[in-house]
Amino acid sequence: MHPRIVAVIAILLMVIVLVIWALEKRNVIDLYSPYQPPTANDEAKTTSTAPSAQEDFNDGDVRQPGSSLQENEGTGLINDQRGVASTKTNPNNWVTSTSGEITLHSPAKNDLVKTGIEVSGTSTLNNVSYRVIDNVSGVIAEGELIVVNGKFAGILNFNTSATEGRFDLFGTKYDGVEFSNIETPIRFE
Repeated sequence: MHPRIVAVIAILLMVIVLVIWALEKRNVIDLYSPYQPPTANDEAKTTSTAPSAQEDFNDGDVRQPGSSLQENEGTGLINDQRGVASTKTNPNNWVTSTSGEITLHSPAKNDLVKTGIEVSGTSTLNNVSYRVIDNVSGVIAEGELIVVNGKFAGILNFNTSATEGRFDLFGTKYDGVEFSNIETPIRFE
């Protein structure tokens, strides 16, 4: 072999070894521990440091989106205001779906909500679906809001003893598949 080719191969091998060493030191890869396939008892872990309403949720019964209440603890519904919002909100707190089809104005992330709170936003869809989940009962309210002139609004009424939960907003395809999802952690008063 030509000495230049040998030198290039040697340099490439040194670079590869250095990259692998750096990845090992940063705990990106682990070459020394044997592979352990996941088991049914393994829990999914996150590396996110962002607070989440999910952290305090109990396992409870299996809850499927769109299912009826699992317990009789929490109940609620939204009275559709047909796009007429009465409350002004801070645009800095608005949350937009990754597709840009839905923007939630209220409730804002980690808002302390009580029965009678206004839900509002904008959308390019004809209607938006919502789901309110608490950390005691699961789904306590769900349904649709009509979008009028690009706006939706409604008054959320509920009854729960929970302290934390989540407000989901999304579009629904004809086959029930959800898209343009927004999941906002909320707290209950």
